[in-house]
Amino acid sequence: MNKNKQYLYCLIGGVPKRKLDKYYGADSILRHPVRNAFNEVFGPDEVCVSGWGIDEERYNLLMLIESKSTEDLKNLLDIK
Repeated sequence: MNKNKQYLYCLIGGVPKRKLDKYYGADSILRHPVRNAFNEVFGPDEVCVSGWGIDEERYNLLMLIESKSTEDLKNLLDIK
């Protein structure tokens, strides 16, 4: 693990699912411009993933995780 690397973590939404159903790959309309801007500033990226598969329950869990320190999460998951 390279502790000098940082990653952008971004959640945007909520959007009613019915509005996304008419677009195939609806996440790509946002992901592609963000990835292009990243590549322009920093060069080629190692990973660029996105998806609309986060419901309200998952969102709330992610926000809980975001509120905890790395050490607290490692202790909770018993990771050394």
